[in-house]
Amino acid sequence: GCRRSFLHALAVGLSERSCAAEETLCKVGDPTKSLFVLLRGSAELLSRSGAHLGQLLEGSSIGETAVLGLFNTCMATVRAVTLCNFLEVPDTTLQNAMAGATGKEVTEAFYRLVEQRREQVARGAPLSQLNIGAPASDVVVRAIALMSERIDLQPGELWVPIPEDEPSGPFFAVLLRGRAIVEM
Repeated sequence: GCRRSFLHALAVGLSERSCAAEETLCKVGDPTKSLFVLLRGSAELLSRSGAHLGQLLEGSSIGETAVLGLFNTCMATVRAVTLCNFLEVPDTTLQNAMAGATGKEVTEAFYRLVEQRREQVARGAPLSQLNIGAPASDVVVRAIALMSERIDLQPGELWVPIPEDEPSGPFFAVLLRGRAIVEM
């Protein structure tokens, strides 16, 4: 976990933002440099054409790629379904907290994550590495790579998947190399 002093430095720059039902937090394509965590309510994610992409529930977030400095554009329109309270984490707040005396470990982990995501996008991983004809240069393949989390397991190591009822919704895993024993 993070040190208390780092969390305090991070908390100083946070702000809460409320949206009434049907109000839009951000529109797809709009510039953004913040991560938003849904504290209360529910919101829907919409495509540029207005198609329903998914839902945000309490505890879920959007904007990770913006706060990481990887993609400073809102990837979906976020519209409140009910009264919503969001916690806004601007990229500058995170950077200021990392610049503090106790932010060294977080800063190192942060930059490793950013570099890993950049590598994934360049390779189009995981989709381009499957035998499905998905080229690494395809914009959709690269978008999925941007949102994917790479997990490296050592022999004998146990991985417990994120539960399907997690606030950000169900996930799926792609095994790219090696062998695994799956217990259900």
